[in-house]
Amino acid sequence: DVFRQRWDSCLAGEEFGLFCESMALLGLETLAVDTVTTVVMRAVKRVVDRECRGKFSRTRLPVLQAWRDTIANAWVDTVLSAYADDARENTKKRIDFCMYNALANLRISELFNIIVDYPDSHGAVIDLVNCMERTRSKAKLVSSLAEAFRSRLLHPAASTDDIITQYVLATKVLAHMDSGNGRMTREILQPVREYLRIRNDTVRRIVAAIIDPSRSEWFTDNTALPTLVSIYGSADVFVNAYRNLLGEK
Repeated sequence: DVFRQRWDSCLAGEEFGLFCESMALLGLETLAVDTVTTVVMRAVKRVVDRECRGKFSRTRLPVLQAWRDTIANAWVDTVLSAYADDARENTKKRIDFCMYNALANLRISELFNIIVDYPDSHGAVIDLVNCMERTRSKAKLVSSLAEAFRSRLLHPAASTDDIITQYVLATKVLAHMDSGNGRMTREILQPVREYLRIRNDTVRRIVAAIIDPSRSEWFTDNTALPTLVSIYGSADVFVNAYRNLLGEK
């Protein structure tokens, strides 16, 4: 692994350890620890980007955790060997948070595409769920995904079928990470529901799919129909549209 070779040659040698020992002798332990932490955090962000960006099918956390344990934390133990145990353990905790936060930020930035690829992107969803349990990423997720929907989906160039598909898939993906009885999901998807309601072909497209489910991928499980009904809050509009379609035949 090229990265590991560069890491070993540049950082894990005796020189950095001697630097930390010299800083300790000068009473500058805090500065040395901060320097070590900064160096490792930069490496963490590079590794997260290299190992995880665009890779959705399997969870990537085991790869990152293995790198953290065998390389990053081992290096901290080496260069801070002359320091108190608390200094090393606190540094490792900061590295751990940095790893989860970096992966959370990456997956949030990719969430629109993760939804498009779902369920093939299930691994990336699990990554984000695990990261959100350890970081305060909810507000960023809500604002980022809402903006992605606004700029990439809620406009005349997007077909009604594509918007409905993304709406159904988003409901399934967000269910994995919404611990607030659906509040986060409702907040993110409310603009999508409002936009679909003003589209003049939304009801007709949904009713056509109900009549012939083979024409769409919306009804792969029994959660899709309630999800679509929730756009209007009642099934009455679909019943009326269904009657109209029957009257046209």
